[in-house]
Amino acid sequence: MKGVLMFAAIVAGIALMWVLSAGQAGVECEACMHFGGRTNCGTARGADEAEARRSAISTACAPLTRGVTETLDCDRAAPQSLRCEAVGGF
Repeated sequence: MKGVLMFAAIVAGIALMWVLSAGQAGVECEACMHFGGRTNCGTARGADEAEARRSAISTACAPLTRGVTETLDCDRAAPQSLRCEAVGGF
């Protein structure tokens, strides 16, 4: 009986996380950054385009930089490419 209840709780938790994440509308952006002689692309979602763009740029810059100064410089640079599109919920 405990096993069945545990399994049901896990399934309910997974279903709740899926509903909460899939039901949100917003914007998804992919940014490709060139920094320090290397290029990396990152994808992120946000409530609006500005938030998604900032997050995608930060995601792309993360493996390209070392330290706070380089991270800030990369985050402020213009993306090599940027693509954003609206994403809907259900």
